Amino acid sequence: MGDIAAAVISVIERKDLMFDTRQRKRLIGWLQSLSVTPGGFPPGVLNNGDTFGPRARRELVAQFGKEPAVAAVDLLTSYGAEVAPTKKWREAVAELRATQPDATRMYRLLLELLLEHADNSDEQRGADATWTAWRFLQTDNAQVLRGAVWAVADVDESWVTPLLGDVAVHCGVGFGDAGGESRCSPITTSAVAALAERDSFGALEVVAQLTRVKSKVQNKTIRKAIDKATATAAAEAGLTPGALVEWSVPDFGLDADGRAERTIGDHVALLSLGVAKAGATLAMRWRTPSGDIVGSVPEAVKEHHASELAELRDLAKRVKPVAAAQRARLEDLMACDREWSAADWIACYVGHPVVGRYANSLIWQTGDSAGLPVLTEQGWALYGHEGDEVRVAESDRLRLWHPIRASLAEIEAWRAHITDAQLRQPFKQAFREVYLLTPAEEETKQHSNRFAAHILRYRQAGALIRTLGWAANHLGYWEGGAEGEAVKEIGEDGWRAKFSFDLVEQKGEYDAELCSTGQVRFERRTGDGTDALWERAPLADVPDLVLSEAMRDVDLFVGVTSIANEVTWTDADDDRHRDYWRDASFGELTESSLMRREVLERLLPRTKIADRVELSDRYLIVHGRLRDYRIHLGSTNIMMSPADTYLCIVPKRGRGVTEKVFLPFEEDGGKLSLLLSKAFLLSVDTAITDPEIVRQLRHGL
Repeated sequence: MGDIAAAVISVIERKDLMFDTRQRKRLIGWLQSLSVTPGGFPPGVLNNGDTFGPRARRELVAQFGKEPAVAAVDLLTSYGAEVAPTKKWREAVAELRATQPDATRMYRLLLELLLEHADNSDEQRGADATWTAWRFLQTDNAQVLRGAVWAVADVDESWVTPLLGDVAVHCGVGFGDAGGESRCSPITTSAVAALAERDSFGALEVVAQLTRVKSKVQNKTIRKAIDKATATAAAEAGLTPGALVEWSVPDFGLDADGRAERTIGDHVALLSLGVAKAGATLAMRWRTPSGDIVGSVPEAVKEHHASELAELRDLAKRVKPVAAAQRARLEDLMACDREWSAADWIACYVGHPVVGRYANSLIWQTGDSAGLPVLTEQGWALYGHEGDEVRVAESDRLRLWHPIRASLAEIEAWRAHITDAQLRQPFKQAFREVYLLTPAEEETKQHSNRFAAHILRYRQAGALIRTLGWAANHLGYWEGGAEGEAVKEIGEDGWRAKFSFDLVEQKGEYDAELCSTGQVRFERRTGDGTDALWERAPLADVPDLVLSEAMRDVDLFVGVTSIANEVTWTDADDDRHRDYWRDASFGELTESSLMRREVLERLLPRTKIADRVELSDRYLIVHGRLRDYRIHLGSTNIMMSPADTYLCIVPKRGRGVTEKVFLPFEEDGGKLSLLLSKAFLLSVDTAITDPEIVRQLRHGL
């Protein structure tokens, strides 16, 4: 009866079923009275309403025994319904931990098991439509985990803060890792509140974790809670929130070069923080007693120093997400007209063990001089694109270089230098697109239609919107689900951008598959704290940096997720958007597409196909042996001579650029690489063996 009751409860809790709130609560209450959780746990606790419950029971009992596990979990059920527990409950937890030494380990285990627990979905079918139903945690099990968060919140151990950060991210992201509706907002809200209370255990790492959570979670309520916690901590420290965040990045015991040594027995662990396209990694090598350097963990360390080895691996795990958050934070600063003193710039950026791994590949500016940071015997200097060095003086003020503030000649020089030096920047800086107000936007005044009337793949667009830090509501076939809006605060001076999109209805679907794009608008914050309001602002009043960075994001949304990129769209059953596909696939280029054109102008002369390719206004033209081909620089779709026949080439894994070519960036959905891959392939069209491509090439010849 208990398993059946728990299973029925999990069904009733699904929001896609037609129960009103009172019916749901009444039914759940009655069923919980019948529910007896296996293993002697209290009714409904760690029940079978999800896959987490039974696994947690098994692990707790196996590792700690039945009676201690039941006692520890039973206390969590009395946590309550508020974000933070009562003083009485906290005292009860402290008493249990004092009398039961394994209690803290049990609560830690519950949270670690939560991180391994994934959401799941299945396709539901109705009489004339299908939809996706998502599930994560049954309510009672979520309540237990919320208690576990607070049960470790005041534990003075190094694993607590990063674990709470991991829990906040894991439960705070949307179903399927997308959208602004968190998987389990009650757990995330408690984890954020618990983090905010841990400043006495290490304020720097707490703020770093809150920053990471905000970069991942798009739920507006949770983001506001993070902002409030950060603002409170900043006020207590006498800093601005932005300054607090940059001073709070932990160094993890690494030196200014991102390195450290740890002696373990007779061996020395050599740690080195590196960053690459895939993210940051704390590499670990070993120096043996004989002085040899090896990559694998020595057997003596595994056998006799397991706990120290576990600490090192935990350190590597903690560094990675914090470093990733710093890359995102640095890119957000591109929208800020902000300067740093030389001392702060060195301490928080170029000289910082973690942030410096990114900051030292960026162009910085002081006065009229700009360059890449380099540490000389005389101190820090900026290395210019002509090889000149400008020493950074104590009185200097520094800021990130942005092409919107530079001359065309300077932009050209930096792009040439980055390409020639094959310098990989952590994000597009030298090659960053610039978006200025257009005559059409001067006419509309209050909004921009620059990226309106496009058709996007909604799920893909939603994931990208979240990745770039925008918060957006869900589209779907419910009341109010036809209209969507993505919002992001840009810069530090109280500006935010709004990008609207609408559901494109499709017959026989309950899940949103397509959306159409609308206007971009801007608002400015007036007032402070609870009195703050957002007011619509004319486009002409928006700072150039804010306008450009917001438009750049929207261009990326459209450029990466438009159905114009789908080479097989002409074969789709739905022909309602075929005209759009044709126009967008071969139409005018946006700023991001024009940037690809500029990069190709630099790269193509260095390749072996240089004598078989040329660039026109919209196309990369390839002269094959069978035909000539025009590859659109925006969509990468192809037309071939002599009658502009469409050529469908479906990208395949492993089919990349056949010549080693340095790409200064790859932030456009892989389009630059795809353009080059298609060009290399078609330049030797007689050597193509794919039967589907050959059939199209040979047709009519």
